[in-house]
Amino acid sequence: MPEHCNAIPRTESIDSKPGVYSLRFSDDSVSAADLSVPFCASPEVQLPAAANDSGNGSDVSVVSDIAGFNFGGRRFSLKDRVTMAALLQSKLVSADDIARKFGCTPQYVYSLRNKTEKYWELMAMLDAQCDHPVFFLDRDTVEKMVISLTTICQASGQDVEEYFSQVFNYSISDSRVSNIRHKYAIKAAQALSQVDLSGIETGVHDEIYACGQPIFGGADIKTHYIYLFKIANDASGASWKEHLSALRDSQKLNPEVTINDAGKGLMSGIKAAFPDIVQQIDVFHILREFGRELSVVMRSCEKYLHEYLRLERSLYPKGVRRITPEIIKEIKTGEYPGKCHKQTAEKFLEMLNKINAILVIHDTVEYICQMARHLLDFTGYSAFVTTSLLKWLIRELRTMADNKTNKALVPKIWHLNVAASRLEKRLPHATSFLTELSRKFDREAEKLGCSPELLSLAYNLTAYHEGSWHTKKLIRRLEKVLYDPESWTVMPEDIPDKWDEIAAAALRLRDQSHRASSLIESINSRIRAGINDFRGMNQDQADLLCLYFNTKKVRRTSKTKFSGTSPLSRLTGDSRSFLEILFGQKKAA
Repeated sequence: MPEHCNAIPRTESIDSKPGVYSLRFSDDSVSAADLSVPFCASPEVQLPAAANDSGNGSDVSVVSDIAGFNFGGRRFSLKDRVTMAALLQSKLVSADDIARKFGCTPQYVYSLRNKTEKYWELMAMLDAQCDHPVFFLDRDTVEKMVISLTTICQASGQDVEEYFSQVFNYSISDSRVSNIRHKYAIKAAQALSQVDLSGIETGVHDEIYACGQPIFGGADIKTHYIYLFKIANDASGASWKEHLSALRDSQKLNPEVTINDAGKGLMSGIKAAFPDIVQQIDVFHILREFGRELSVVMRSCEKYLHEYLRLERSLYPKGVRRITPEIIKEIKTGEYPGKCHKQTAEKFLEMLNKINAILVIHDTVEYICQMARHLLDFTGYSAFVTTSLLKWLIRELRTMADNKTNKALVPKIWHLNVAASRLEKRLPHATSFLTELSRKFDREAEKLGCSPELLSLAYNLTAYHEGSWHTKKLIRRLEKVLYDPESWTVMPEDIPDKWDEIAAAALRLRDQSHRASSLIESINSRIRAGINDFRGMNQDQADLLCLYFNTKKVRRTSKTKFSGTSPLSRLTGDSRSFLEILFGQKKAA
């Protein structure tokens, strides 16, 4: 042992070099001893051959074996083994007395002393040769690495065990990994439960399934903070109510608006927990179901188109780049000079009679799909106009699906009826985002002291081109309302300037409104990467992932105000990192 590391039991901390090794004792014994496992990656540092008992040349194995005391006597804790070695090293107590006190043989005590001496020799050597920081595989470091690997890298317990074995030749069991995860999952849950959620105005909610088990998710759409990440027994309304009510009572969660899909359990649970909340149905799911059915018909039409082009290419004579009407006439009369089979020519003529009608069906369905996506956006149309146009699209789809000629050309055209029925069923929910925008106009009109119609007109003007008939009609209506004294609480002196303020407020409210919960879908996609295909996910893993997502700082984003910040810092101002919260340590400056 180095001279400056005297192991006589006393109350003090002995550090030969900060950050290299540390040995601490209490008043009566070495009960607080803490030995670190050093790992030096520098090729210049050579471990002494005498320290390598295994003889396999593995430096890391020697280091972990000596410092971790990975040898016999498993019934003794690390504290007891270090205490026995330190007492014998102090030469104040004999090996027989130590063996009698701890109930072991003197030979075992001497083996502990030999291991300890090798450890201190290694420490002295590292102290003399290493000019760079030394990495220690002590208990805290092992726990940090386990939490980082299982949460940030989303590795399994077996993966962590393999990592330590391959990189450090260090043995760690799967059960120890689980215990470490459980220990810090409790801290993560406590940290999440202390966050004040009263500032959340708009929340998004959804559920995903892991091995048949529902996982509830909820996030703030403004700061992207995840306030709900719980594994439930079922997806019923009672389960949603239980989890949301707990957040309401303990963390003051009370959003004004929620965006979610049309799941019955989800909608009923949210309404039961927050009776006054405005539920806005996610447009993403409506358009996805609608587009899925239309894409079946479009792909069927494209299949015919590809077959037509293949037959057309097979009929090209040498030097001819396209089929001309003259060539088609020759094919019909049987005088076509190209070298092709008669069956190919007959099949091409059959496809030629159908292709134009098939292209019309394809283009019409594609236009209806794009039109629906356009209408279910902040395009400037009112809720009444949007609903009327969507109903017209539904009628067109059913007309196409019921046409006998279309049925003969495209057998899968019945999917248009399915798409029309689904859109019609979701129609009351499809324009809920426009209804919520109207409510915002009403509240803003009270602040500005004007009629809500002025804000609606400012929004409607963005739907049409300048100089169009609709724009001229809206402008005439605007002039009438704008100079009507009944439209104002107090008639402004400068109406044009006031109108500029109203128009800017309308556009600001439009940009701040949301029509889909793409945020929760993004979170779900990241969660799925951490779900084990066979075991699913437990609540410990969910709590750690939730804290990690909330403390992860954004590096690159289109929203410059989010750059370099985490959801937790945007909601509460707390900029601590994931490991700082769990281990109570700050990063070195």
